[in-house]
Amino acid sequence: MANVHEEAKRRILEAFPPSSDPVSEFGKYPKEFYLETLAIMFHRIPFRKASENESVSRFLYAGCLRFDRWFTPSPFVVDIRQREHYAQFVRALRTVGSTDNTAVFCLHEIRDALYAEFDGSPTENVAAARIEYYRSRIREVAVPSALQKASEYDRELSIVQSMSYRSRRREPSNRVSYAASIHPQSLSALFVLPLAWSCRRDADRAVVQPVRGVGCHRRSSYLVGRCLPLAKRPISRRDFSCRPV
Repeated sequence: MANVHEEAKRRILEAFPPSSDPVSEFGKYPKEFYLETLAIMFHRIPFRKASENESVSRFLYAGCLRFDRWFTPSPFVVDIRQREHYAQFVRALRTVGSTDNTAVFCLHEIRDALYAEFDGSPTENVAAARIEYYRSRIREVAVPSALQKASEYDRELSIVQSMSYRSRRREPSNRVSYAASIHPQSLSALFVLPLAWSCRRDADRAVVQPVRGVGCHRRSSYLVGRCLPLAKRPISRRDFSCRPV
């Protein structure tokens, strides 16, 4: 048994030395290499030597990339056990990796769980307690300190949070900033929204919301909202107009 562990450890050290880049090299090895090696070494991680832990952290990071379905290009079809394999690598990486290297992977693990539990379930059948459970898991994921990692975290966090909110009424909004100046300022913003929409003022935001019973032109199912030129004052309803495409 000791020889099996030593062989698995040797494979990790040779495949992912401290100088290796798991982002560019994770695809060199088949999934079986990652699964068989982790199955042998899971309860022996972390290692004693710092240099060996550098290698094992790179191996685990590469394994997370290998089984993470949410990084592009995303596979059209995944193995039924891929979520389980991915979660094993994330748990192992958390024992040796920093928050900067694990935060996005943790959010993707939650995203996997949300899809697995709620896919195909009507919104009204989702228990509020389960939603709160996933929200608490999201809050437990620490924000990375590195700027680039924090940016990735923010992007993934917005996706997972939007999935975890059970709301029957959707009210998209767009915050348009304006410059405070003694001279008149002009600002134009263009966005496309489905069906028919009206506008209302909410503090310093122009909030766009659907209008019940109002259709749009047969040739298109979209309206375009455009902010008109602004002076040095908050946005109001007069600054906003909608027209069919």
